[in-house]
This record gives sequence, structure tokens and C-alpha cells, in this order.
Amino acid sequence: MEITTGDYITIGALFVSIIIGLSTLVQARNSRFMSGINIERVRWANNLKELFSQYGKSILSLQGLMEDVKIQDLSNEGEGETKKEKKILKAEMLLFT
Repeated sequence: MEITTGDYITIGALFVSIIIGLSTLVQARNSRFMSGINIERVRWANNLKELFSQYGKSILSLQGLMEDVKIQDLSNEGEGETKKEKKILKAEMLLFT
């Protein structure tokens, strides 16, 4: 049995296709890994964005309540302190939730 040039070409093509297939698998695995990292980054970014938007809403609510307290201080100086304390407590609860 004699090995011809065509056989050498076939064996060489087989090795080249195996090497290309293995490198494609390695690249796909790395790409999947990077894709997983990017998905996790997007999740964290969305969570932070949601957290800060809620924080911003609570700050705006707190500022509105504090303005209400200041206005009521000017208009109801004769009333008891309990109404003011309730408003301040409500504002603090909004801030820390």
C-alpha cells in the first residue's frame, strides 16, 4: 500500500479542520464567558439605576414634606408639637425606606 500525495493532502486537511474546530470551540467558550459577564454588568447597572431612582423619589418626597412642615410652622404657631413631630417622623421614614 502506497501513500500518495492526495492522501497527504487529505490527512493535512483533516488536521487543519480539527485545529480550526478546536479554536472555534475555545473562542465560543470565551465569548459565552464574556457574554455572561456583560449580562451580569447590565443587571448590576439596572439594579443601581433602580435604587438611585427610588432614592431620588424619596429625597423629593422628603423635601416636599419638609416644606409642608415649614409652611405649617409659619401658619400654625399656636398648635401643638405633635403634628410637626408626626410630619418629621414620616419624612424620616420615607428617607430610610
